[in-house]
Amino acid sequence: MNTCPLCQQARGVLYGCILCNKSVCVGCINLPGQICKECQANARRSGRWEFHLLNGTLTLTSEDDPDTQVRLTPTEAYDLLDYLYDHRDELAQADRESRSHNKGAE
Repeated sequence: MNTCPLCQQARGVLYGCILCNKSVCVGCINLPGQICKECQANARRSGRWEFHLLNGTLTLTSEDDPDTQVRLTPTEAYDLLDYLYDHRDELAQADRESRSHNKGAE
C-alpha cells in the first residue's frame, strides 16, 4: 500500500502531478489535468488560464483544455516579464477598454 504525501493516507494507486511530479492519491489530484492540490493552492487564475510557479518554472495551463500548457524556464519567464513591462501602457489601455466594453454589455 502506498502513502499519499499530501493527505498521509494509505492508498492503492497514486497519480503523478504534471507540475511537481509528486505521486498523490486520487483525492489529492485534479483529474484529468493531473495537478495536485498543493500546486493548485499555489496557482493564480485569470480568465481561462491558470498560472503556476514551481522551482522557477512558470506553467500556464488552459482551464478549457488542461492538456494545453506552456512551460517557461526562469530565463524565458523573465524575458516575458521584461516584454510585458515594455508594453505595460498598451496592455493597461487595452485592459481598460475591454473592462469598459464588458461593463456596457452587462
